[in-house]
Amino acid sequence: MNQKLLVIFAGTTLALGTTGCATKKHVLAKIAPIEGRLGDVEKKTKENGSDIDQLHAQTSKSDEKLTDVERQAKAANQLAADAKGAAAGAQSRADAAHGLANDGLAKTDKLGTTVNESMDKLYANLDNYQKLNETAVLFASNVTDLSKDAKAQLDTLVAPLGNKSKYVLEVRGFADTTGPKDFNLAISKQRADAVVRYLNITHQVPLRRIQVLGAGTEAPTADNNTRNGRQQNRRVEIKVFALPEGRTEKSVSGS
Repeated sequence: MNQKLLVIFAGTTLALGTTGCATKKHVLAKIAPIEGRLGDVEKKTKENGSDIDQLHAQTSKSDEKLTDVERQAKAANQLAADAKGAAAGAQSRADAAHGLANDGLAKTDKLGTTVNESMDKLYANLDNYQKLNETAVLFASNVTDLSKDAKAQLDTLVAPLGNKSKYVLEVRGFADTTGPKDFNLAISKQRADAVVRYLNITHQVPLRRIQVLGAGTEAPTADNNTRNGRQQNRRVEIKVFALPEGRTEKSVSGS
């Protein structure tokens, strides 16, 4: 801009020298507005340059933000793909578990049907069963645990059942009249349960072949007014019933 001003000034001076009609003051008065306008142009050019720099900076920031958005979008897409894969795996495992559950239910239903058929056949033939053996084990007062003698009695009772498949046991627990009626009923059932537990765990007698009852003080076998009588009444009776040799169980038709 300064070079342009010098050129203009030189040209003006030359013109003044040639014509000799203008004074130096007049020339300065003419040049001053031009210089002012040139200054304004230079100022606006600088402002435009500054605006361009700001626009460039804003564009760069926008590009950076766009790049960051693209990275976030790619990361989100990857997370979505991973989640979809995990969901597919979970669904596969759920389908497999459902299949196993259905298989288990089918087997359970089949087993239940087999057991029910066996029980139906057993009960249908109970009238043909005959008493094979019986015993009674005694308990001390307020005691439900089996004594050594009681276990020996049970061992002898079930020994002949090792080679039999068609038998049932009746187990009934009793108490003497000492104490409240409800207590005697409960302890008679606990004594009967102790016998059943021993037969099942020690001798593997199936629970389906055992009928159990706690009878309390009912059906005493001795006088409860004597010490010996009360001892005889604190008992569990076990009776073994079996189908006689040569007899076969009749079939049971479903209804």
